[in-house]
Amino acid sequence: MVFLSINTDEEREVVLPFLKENHWEPQQVYFEDGLSRVLAINSMPTTIVLDRHGEVISRMNGFVPERFVDMLSDRIKDALKN
Repeated sequence: MVFLSINTDEEREVVLPFLKENHWEPQQVYFEDGLSRVLAINSMPTTIVLDRHGEVISRMNGFVPERFVDMLSDRIKDALKN
C-alpha cells in the first residue's frame, strides 16, 4: 500500500516548512502539475483509492473527521480484494 500526498499550492516553497512545523509525516510531497485534470479532481481535499492495476475504485470528496478513517479503511479493503 502506498499513500501519496499531492499538493496544489502555487507557492511550493511554503509547503515543506508547513509540514515540518506541524510534524506531518511523511514530509515527501508531490506537486499537482496537471494531475487534477487527469484524475478529474474538482474539489479539495479529494481522496482517491486505486486498485492494483491503477484503476480508480473509490473517490471521496471533502473530509469528515469523524468518519474519514472508517470510510477510507473500508475502501482500501475493497481495493485489496481486487
